[in-house]
Amino acid sequence: MTAAAEARPADSVRPARLVAALPLATAFTWLTLVYAWQAWLVPSPMIFTDELLYTKVARSLAEHGAVTVRGVPHSWESLAVVARTPAWLLEDTRTAYFAAKLIGVVAMTATIVPAYLLARVAVGRRAALFAAVASVLIPALAYSALLLEEPIAYPFATLAFALAVRALARPAPLIVVAAVAAAAAAPFVRGELLLVPLVVAAAAVVYGWTSDPVRRLRVRVRPLGGLLAVAAVVAAAYAFDRVAAIHLPAWTTAREHPGLILHHAAAAGGAFAIGVGVVPVVATLAALVRPPGVPRSRGRRALASVTAVAVPAFLAYAGAKGAWLEQLLESRVLERNVIYLSPLVFAGLAVWLERPRVRAGAAIAAGAGVLALVLVVPIRLGWPYFEAPAFSLLTAGNRRLGLEPAALRAVAVALVVAAVAAVLLPRALARSPSAMRALVGTVAAFVLLWNAGGELATAAGERSFGRGMLAAVPSPPDWVDRAATSASVLFLGQSVTDPGPVMTLEFWNRDLVAVGSLDATAPNIGTVYTPFLDAAGNLLPDPSVAYMLAGAGLQPVGERVAAGDDLRLFRVTPPLRLQHATLGVFRDGWMGAASSFTRFGVPSGAPGGIRVTVSRPAVGRGPRGTSVLVRAGPVGADASGAPLLAAVTASQQLTLRRGTSRAVELRAPRGAFRVEVTASPTFVPRQLDPVQDDERTLAVQVAYELTP
Repeated sequence: MTAAAEARPADSVRPARLVAALPLATAFTWLTLVYAWQAWLVPSPMIFTDELLYTKVARSLAEHGAVTVRGVPHSWESLAVVARTPAWLLEDTRTAYFAAKLIGVVAMTATIVPAYLLARVAVGRRAALFAAVASVLIPALAYSALLLEEPIAYPFATLAFALAVRALARPAPLIVVAAVAAAAAAPFVRGELLLVPLVVAAAAVVYGWTSDPVRRLRVRVRPLGGLLAVAAVVAAAYAFDRVAAIHLPAWTTAREHPGLILHHAAAAGGAFAIGVGVVPVVATLAALVRPPGVPRSRGRRALASVTAVAVPAFLAYAGAKGAWLEQLLESRVLERNVIYLSPLVFAGLAVWLERPRVRAGAAIAAGAGVLALVLVVPIRLGWPYFEAPAFSLLTAGNRRLGLEPAALRAVAVALVVAAVAAVLLPRALARSPSAMRALVGTVAAFVLLWNAGGELATAAGERSFGRGMLAAVPSPPDWVDRAATSASVLFLGQSVTDPGPVMTLEFWNRDLVAVGSLDATAPNIGTVYTPFLDAAGNLLPDPSVAYMLAGAGLQPVGERVAAGDDLRLFRVTPPLRLQHATLGVFRDGWMGAASSFTRFGVPSGAPGGIRVTVSRPAVGRGPRGTSVLVRAGPVGADASGAPLLAAVTASQQLTLRRGTSRAVELRAPRGAFRVEVTASPTFVPRQLDPVQDDERTLAVQVAYELTP
């Protein structure tokens, strides 16, 4: 054969591969455009503190070449965070924000490629294309519009699994090296992906255990083989516990509550099953047991080995994190931490679509297991519920159709029953190829439509929530940067109950380099400035900033240069000190048991006066009568130097009924003076009315106003 003749087959392969890649490239292009459009419509970050922290890490790396958060050195978090650094080289914050989102969109949608390669090991092109497209249609793809780790971690985990499956099925040296390298790098992409090398190592053991030589050996020593299998499972569980205890701080706390771990693992699994449409999970679990008459396949065995290990590993992680969060904050459904199973599950469904045969017992057992998960999972109807976008379609059913949680759970149960029926139905359709094709096409279309609908519903919730976050701050959101002209700005507030507006401003304004409060209520990411306020109004230590963005009730010594709502930007007259301060009053005017107003000795002049207006709005079922004491006098200092009421020169006792208001006029002494208001009894709105989400301890509304 001539050289030209030998070259022809090789040359003909390339166009064939290009043609085969065209559907994949087309799907990637269109989905990228859709998700980019969705990202454009999300006007502002919404997941705090994560999006703000990750932005500060990437932005500081882009601007200074070193990682700092609020001016203090900080860890680089992960490679998924660092990946957005190039976007923040752009000076305009709006443009940089969209560029950062676009990086996430392209990366997360690019999961379609490794998902295709993952499925292609076990199935043909058409079924692999289905698995790849489904992997980038899940509700969690709405994360691509957010500045989180998932948009980078999801494709990398899929790539690691794809390489691992290929290395097991076709152990070429280059593939094996690539699989080991990807698994080793995964924990640096995101901390949770520490599971990936553990899964890959355990899957290799499972794959070897199911190989023909070992299988024949197990038949010869059947009792010993069973004991070895149990020993291997115990050893794997022990190794997981040791590694997790060292590298996953939440695990140490969570493993003291094994019942909570099991509950949260089941909840995450149930939410995940609902999110992908249930049938992929049932089909994949059933396919782990090879049906009779189906020839052994290295590719399917490799896929089954990785899936069989990955499912319990990621569920265990979600369970541990859920148990830890419940002890620390609140109970959550953490589907967010198991979305990495999606490409494996869709590859498993692709195996069924290509050869729709399963053992009846395996399908029924899989359905029973998924049903148990669906019955356990708490259905959360937030819009969006960030931790579990799987609920987005159920939430849409609640919002648009008025379906209550019981009805929504019935829908989920019906999905499980339908999934088991669909997986088993081919047994009855074996003699009708057209009916079989119709069933397979219906299942594939349902899964794609269900996932796409969930993603669209989640994206709509993100848009709505983002608009709400942006509406809570003055427009334009970067007004502080525009007024400060590239000088350092400190935000200082008090009684900060809603950190969202503060974090939104901090995101949009790069000059806002420090955030603090007088009462340790400022949002905590990295360093929080909590100064000591002395009796002369000095804030110690002095942060040496050029501007101060003053929260409600605070006014520094300096020139006011801009204002937005109740926030005012002052050019500071150094050293940083306050002219007057109101403490203990929330942004909406409510106070708890005590509040105070202090005018420090700057400026001096005519004594003037102060009006204290106290009111008890006719809302809620709080106390009928509230006793209020108003006292005023010169400012003194306690043993530590903090301001206090040195002497009472004027006081007045009031009793307020609901729906009443009283104003007290006091003559202020020359120089520094202080007014204190105490009120009792207090109440908590949420305790009086469960519909309310206000958990503050309140008494009355108060307003302090200096008068000529």
